[in-house]
Amino acid sequence: MQRPPLLPEFTFPGWADRGLLGLVGTAGSLACLHLVLTWRLFHRTDQVALNGLFWLAILGLLVQIPRTRPDLKTRLIGLALLGWLVGQSVTLPGETTWWVRLFPALAVFSLGLLHSGVRLRKLSRVGLLVLPLMVPRGLVEQGLELVIGPPVQLLTAQVARVMLHYAGFETTQQHTVIRLNQGAVEVLFHCTGVPLLIVLGQLAFLFLIVFPVSRRGQVTIIAVAGAIAFCFSSLRVAVMAGVVASPTAFAYWHGGQGSQIFSTGAIVLFGWFCQRFLPGIEVHRVVLHPVGNDSQYRDLGQAETLGSLTKGHRPPPLAKPSHQDDSIGF
Repeated sequence: MQRPPLLPEFTFPGWADRGLLGLVGTAGSLACLHLVLTWRLFHRTDQVALNGLFWLAILGLLVQIPRTRPDLKTRLIGLALLGWLVGQSVTLPGETTWWVRLFPALAVFSLGLLHSGVRLRKLSRVGLLVLPLMVPRGLVEQGLELVIGPPVQLLTAQVARVMLHYAGFETTQQHTVIRLNQGAVEVLFHCTGVPLLIVLGQLAFLFLIVFPVSRRGQVTIIAVAGAIAFCFSSLRVAVMAGVVASPTAFAYWHGGQGSQIFSTGAIVLFGWFCQRFLPGIEVHRVVLHPVGNDSQYRDLGQAETLGSLTKGHRPPPLAKPSHQDDSIGF
């Protein structure tokens, strides 16, 4: 009897067989170039990290889309557009905001020409992920400030005053101003939860585009994003009011590393909540079971979710193999 190979036969994934490996490498290079341009323009770590998450999602969706080989003319147009993108990114000054906003759309369009030719409808979900990379966050904040600015500022001041009251501080409130014995603070729009809500809203948008979630789950995720942003921002205002007597401590929590602590904590908490909506990952158990004097691979033919394997559920026992059956394999 011939012994089986030490390792089962290995084949490349389907996306590599269809020539998507070079496309993914090109997309990854364009993503890195856009992140460098973003850092040169904004010098904000959170903005670069958020854009990186969107580019990872774009790459993941590109891998899953079946590739249609375009004709020579379409490929030449796509390659020419890619070359123009790289050339413009190198020659334009770093303060060119419009180019950083337009770059993702042109990059995805050129990748679409190389991926599917003129059939760009396959890239509709990828196109949706490009939108948050193009819309300026400052413009969104200004629009929301005009619409809901004063009510949100007043509500944030009220919640922060209640937190200070239960923390043992004697406080009074006059509209959006919180007064303590050691000083007073005014709650401005940028101190409310709206800027943080925009960040969490982008993460929620990414999550809902990439993963299938029910309508009820979508509403829950959006509501939780708003609640987390408002609670963390109100807590930050209460902390700043409590240390208003110390200019150094106030500056730390207002615009230094202290503000990043609250935003990072909110993002981590929101990410932990969203992972509860992730679909179960199916795994296929293949067990090496001895048959006679030789070892043969036996496929149980059962798909189990990752959750069932991690919750202490034991797999069903194997039936005792028959020594007359030597044809067991994949």
